[in-house]
Amino acid sequence: MEAEKEDGLDNCAPAVRYAIRRLIRGISSSREFARQGFALGLAAVLQSIKAVSVEAVMKLIPTLLEYSASMKGPEAKDNLLGRLFGFGSLARSGRVLGQWKRDKSSPILRDFVTEVVQLGNKKRYLTEPAVALILDLTRKLPDEAIFSEVLDTPCVQDWFNRAANVGDPDALFLALKFQERTNVQREIFGKLLPYPFSLDNFFTEEHLLSLAACFKESAFCLPRIHSIWHVITDMLIREEASQSDNNTSSSKKHKKSKKGSSSEDSKKNLRNFCEVIIERSLLLSSHDRKHLAFNIIIDLLPRLSPSSIQVILSSKVVLGLMDILSNASSWLYNAGQHFLKELVSLVSNDNDRCVAVIINLQKYSFGRFDSLTKTKTVKGLIAKIQNGQDCLHLVQNLMALFVDEGSVADEPSDQSQTTDENSEVGSIEDKELVGEGNADLLKSWVVNTIPFVLKNLKLTSKGSSLTDSEMIKCIEEKFQVQTEILKFFAVQVSLFRTLSSNDDNAFKKTLATESALFQELLLQVLLHPEEFWEAAIDVIICCKKTFPSIAQCDNSSALESVEGGTEESDEDGSEEPNEDGSLESIDVLVQTFLSVLPHVSGPVFRVFSDEITETGLLDMLRVVKIDLKGSRRQTDSDDDEDEARVDIEDDDGMEDADVGNVDDATDEMEDDSADEVDEDQDDLEETVDNKATDGDDAEATKGGEDSDDSDGMDDDAMFRIDPYIARIFKERNNLPGSETQQSQLMRFKLRVLTLLEIYLQRNPGKKLVLEVYAFLMQAFVKSHSADGNEQFRQRIGGILQKRIFKAKECPKGFDVELSRLESLLQKALHLASRSRYKPVASAAQNATFWILKIINSKGCSKQELASVVDKFQYMLNDYFSNKKSRLKIGFVKEAVRRNPWVGRELFGFALQKIGSTKAEYRRVQTLELVDSILKSWVGDDVSSASKVLKKHMALLCELMQEILTKMPENKSRRQEVRRFCTRALQTVTRLNLKEKFQKKLSSEAYTLCEAQLGAAFVPFRQ
Repeated sequence: MEAEKEDGLDNCAPAVRYAIRRLIRGISSSREFARQGFALGLAAVLQSIKAVSVEAVMKLIPTLLEYSASMKGPEAKDNLLGRLFGFGSLARSGRVLGQWKRDKSSPILRDFVTEVVQLGNKKRYLTEPAVALILDLTRKLPDEAIFSEVLDTPCVQDWFNRAANVGDPDALFLALKFQERTNVQREIFGKLLPYPFSLDNFFTEEHLLSLAACFKESAFCLPRIHSIWHVITDMLIREEASQSDNNTSSSKKHKKSKKGSSSEDSKKNLRNFCEVIIERSLLLSSHDRKHLAFNIIIDLLPRLSPSSIQVILSSKVVLGLMDILSNASSWLYNAGQHFLKELVSLVSNDNDRCVAVIINLQKYSFGRFDSLTKTKTVKGLIAKIQNGQDCLHLVQNLMALFVDEGSVADEPSDQSQTTDENSEVGSIEDKELVGEGNADLLKSWVVNTIPFVLKNLKLTSKGSSLTDSEMIKCIEEKFQVQTEILKFFAVQVSLFRTLSSNDDNAFKKTLATESALFQELLLQVLLHPEEFWEAAIDVIICCKKTFPSIAQCDNSSALESVEGGTEESDEDGSEEPNEDGSLESIDVLVQTFLSVLPHVSGPVFRVFSDEITETGLLDMLRVVKIDLKGSRRQTDSDDDEDEARVDIEDDDGMEDADVGNVDDATDEMEDDSADEVDEDQDDLEETVDNKATDGDDAEATKGGEDSDDSDGMDDDAMFRIDPYIARIFKERNNLPGSETQQSQLMRFKLRVLTLLEIYLQRNPGKKLVLEVYAFLMQAFVKSHSADGNEQFRQRIGGILQKRIFKAKECPKGFDVELSRLESLLQKALHLASRSRYKPVASAAQNATFWILKIINSKGCSKQELASVVDKFQYMLNDYFSNKKSRLKIGFVKEAVRRNPWVGRELFGFALQKIGSTKAEYRRVQTLELVDSILKSWVGDDVSSASKVLKKHMALLCELMQEILTKMPENKSRRQEVRRFCTRALQTVTRLNLKEKFQKKLSSEAYTLCEAQLGAAFVPFRQ
């Protein structure tokens, strides 16, 4: 009976007619996933059975799924959703679009759009998916068809004309998407879009006011954000980005004249949007719209520049947030907490944004945001700013806020406009905030915050491991911040009271004395890094006991343990200041200042370094290699001198894999499963006694420095000395980060490195420099493990670079064995191509250049150099066969540039590998290498270069044919292929091998060269 009804499906079998009617009824089912399944089935039937009439199905859907205004409840909703899914099946089947493409005069597309628009207008929840359906259908339509078949239809035009008045966000969304797609400049969108359309015209205050109703109505789908907001935020961000690009380009020509105006123009649209839509439309409306406003701000914040954040976090936004958070019974309290949490999370890792948020929150709350909202938001954000530049940036903003009285006084006091009925109490209390004394409250907060920022400034995050350059940089940063603060306070104080002449002179003398003391202490730190800090701790302890007021004023967490320890001892009464004739604190302070003895180890070693033996040098090198593990213990291991020659390799535990088609260089360089640098722990498990023996020998040469160490002292022996000195040792050991065995060993290693640097400086051409290099390179590789010391690592790297690789001389003579150089070269090449640590790879590259320089100085024969070339071939073979190789072709190019003979020997090998490799990226990279080899022949011996090219002429022709046949899709890679071929032709011409080249060139290769190379191949045309 179903099949016999008049349904327009006369060309279909009864079973098909029944199936279609059954599927249409099924899409109205509310059962879980039933509607989606029936819709998918209907789309499949329509797509596969062309006899089914699209017009008939379009009429059948509303017929079978009836809806009337009198229908209520789930039945009406199910039928309407069923209609939507039915039209979706028609669109997804491709029949509507296909029929229109076959007959462009067919009204099928216009009828379909009309049906969907009419369906969307029946219920609010249907409009957005209806718009999505129209956009999906028209995705493959040409622009002309969009105008004639969609935009010009009466129903769409009527929809656009009344959308702005009734507030329809979906119509605005559709208009913006079609405008973005077609970039049309016609008045076909009613009042939704300005004519002519541009971002500046769209975001004018007048136009935004006309669209306010549309934006308000978009809150109906909360907590989900309506699609219109993603389009609007993209437009705002795109405008800001384009303005930023324009500012960058224009600043080069008009840097001074346009700096202010361009910066202001980039924020104009955002400011209009925030004022009209966020502040005057959403924040002054219902709870849902307030909630929506905060959601939009959170969506915008991570994509805005710090200066734009100050625009969007306006006074009304901050006051509205404060009003919500000040009253826990507010309906939006949870939403406000979520907004604040997201705000903190977004700016935590960007200190410029963090500063902008801090300033705006405090500026519009008059310094009382935390107290009024009962949070620690501002305090937590300030605590995150710890490095020098960011602290300086925050201090400068705070000072600008302090003196900017106009912006604070001119802010509107209409906080109550952003409140809701459930937060009236909080609003009344907060109104007291916007009265007299608000500027003073804000200034008081600024003055109290600036010292906290300075105190929060951390010189380093690496503990006590600072190099000289790092220490200087940290001190300069802190001094810069202090200087800015002093200038600020000096100006502000001078505005209140001018110092008398006597007070001014006393102040200047005191300041000069403090500056002189600061300079002396700074010189001590710079002259004796990693040593003066002990004496500084003693000075602090003595000063705290001699001058108790210092201890009371100092709240630094770094000395809390010291304070706790001293209070304990005082309370116990176990130590009396003057008991048993013990020293006063001030006496210990004087002794501490005098305890910095002259460091004579360096000058003494400099005198005798020329006479040091190989055994003595190896003993020093073993100290650098010592690795303390676990607790103190003794071992009787005796090390051979042969153990000094430890391999400089990384762990080769990974499995090799074929390169395959690897075109992404980034993936190659960042593969997480790549090799790890060799830890190669030759456990010279030197005991502390062995270490101490070496240390005592070295310490004896240093004039007995660091003789006050407490190693080897038990508690009883320690407390037999003067009580105050004992207290210093005890309290110093209680400090966080106090010396351990490992830190003491590290200090000793650094002293030994100083002596080695002196040796290298005075003996750059000796054979033993190779041994020093081998040990230091191994220690440098090991230092990059997880627990490596940063200062030790940088010190070794500096010695390798300055005293070995860039030394004026290098080891020479017949006693420098070629086999030893080859071994070191092989390890350096392996590190350069496999190390995951960039500093290690860079050092290995410099080591390669240095070793090749030594090999060149020996004047070896071609037969002797063959093994050197084999090392390079092995490295390149690994590059082509193993996708995990980290070799940089630029390194090989530099080696060829410095050593042209290496390029001549690698020329044929590289040509073969280019032809056999599958990875397009590596093939193009190797073309650059061969190109650099050809370039190196410009000033080379013509006869030798000609012989090499003649020998490999056939390979070169075959390679040119292959790479021109398989031209890369990437534009830059195609340019590199043409550049290589052009270079090859130029080299052939310069070496007078044109005829031989033409003989070797096949007809197919000739055709390819003629087509791809253009003018460069003209001299070779036959």
